[in-house]
Amino acid sequence: MEHIAKKILKILESNGYKAYIVGGFVRDKLMGIESLDIDIATNASTKVIKELFPKSITFGERHGTISVKMSNHFFEITTFRTESDYFDNRHPEKILFVDTVEEDLHRRDFTVNALAMDIDDNIIDLFSGIIDINKGLIKAVGNPYTRFSEDALRIMRAIRFVSQLGFMIDEETLESLKKLKDTISNISIERVKQEFERILTGRFKDLALELMIELDIKMFREFDEVFRFLIGSKLSLIESWALIYYLTKINLRDWKMSNKDRRRIINIAYLIDDLNNLNPYMLYKNKEILLEASNVKFVLEGMDLEEDINELLCNQVITSRDDLEITGDDIKNLGARGSEVGKMLDLVEYEVVNGVLENSYKDIIEYIRRRL
Repeated sequence: MEHIAKKILKILESNGYKAYIVGGFVRDKLMGIESLDIDIATNASTKVIKELFPKSITFGERHGTISVKMSNHFFEITTFRTESDYFDNRHPEKILFVDTVEEDLHRRDFTVNALAMDIDDNIIDLFSGIIDINKGLIKAVGNPYTRFSEDALRIMRAIRFVSQLGFMIDEETLESLKKLKDTISNISIERVKQEFERILTGRFKDLALELMIELDIKMFREFDEVFRFLIGSKLSLIESWALIYYLTKINLRDWKMSNKDRRRIINIAYLIDDLNNLNPYMLYKNKEILLEASNVKFVLEGMDLEEDINELLCNQVITSRDDLEITGDDIKNLGARGSEVGKMLDLVEYEVVNGVLENSYKDIIEYIRRRL
């Protein structure tokens, strides 16, 4: 990815413009962390960027950003800019395009992200970001109260970097974060969810969740309990949401979940209590989410059902209705009509899965004859 990004820098520079890789990629490179998220800053205008890179997406053009496709990868190229007069704790009222990367770096959130690297790997570090990387510190660029007032999402981003990097938050930055933490409510739920999920999947998520408890950051009604259960857990993201839903019954539509994820989360949560009565048919009907529900139950109650579930899986008589030795046509041939066919298939399936009925054509036909 980096060598592709440098091709973009070379094209810009060969046309008389300045260009740098900026932000998190530079930080990660210095830390020896592999990163695929590369942003580029330049003094070229969006008009010039589009001319130089015909394969581009102009969705963010109003803010000076063009997404450029090269070698099947997309890179965001942003014209150097400054921002001012923020409204709703998120969006700048004024954007001014500027000539130098140094002016651009002043608008960035934290010192460890306010880094720029040229095509020869020379790094511009105006705010001692490299020192803070070595110290393991998240520190705001300039006045932290101003930084968080401009964009409340930076509060969640600070916690996210704790989770991803294992860094601590600088004392002055933390004090400003505490004062302004409630302004998170002004941020769209989509953006908060995005940062929260990054927190949950970070290598040092326990540090971040403990910090959220300490800061009393409200996200769910029973947020302390939720976070305490998640600390130390090894749940997947979907399992974590199932635990959250089980404890809080939050409206997942409000949290902009996809229909697919919403159904899965709810199904996992409702299965948790049913696991107290584990049986072959429950496993058969819910095998895709049974282990996920079991993982959540273990975190909630310390009940480890994995061995029992795997034993039931190994002893399954059938894995789907297609494995039955009869079909709907066989049932019709015995005189069943309409909905009676489907109901009889359901019954046969249930009895076979539970081991009451042998999965053989002869036994099933005899069973159906008795029932009809």
